Amino acid sequence: MPELADDSRQTVLAEAAALWAAGNGEVAPPGDPGRAVGDLPGFLAAYYRLAETEDLTTAGPQRVAAVAAWHAALGASRPQG
Repeated sequence: MPELADDSRQTVLAEAAALWAAGNGEVAPPGDPGRAVGDLPGFLAAYYRLAETEDLTTAGPQRVAAVAAWHAALGASRPQG
């Protein structure tokens, strides 16, 4: 069963990365996602490393991408100090 959960997790994260990279404005803020985070699949895997697979699959790839994208954009645009 853990193998199935890993497959589901990877599927959601891969779909989320594709949606974010498409940059259609519904998922992510405008701009180059690679500039903000670099490797999208790697960033999403790290960002959601402690999230339960069930939570990710329930949220779906669009929401998973949107939450991480907007958080990354906030971090990229926040002034230092």
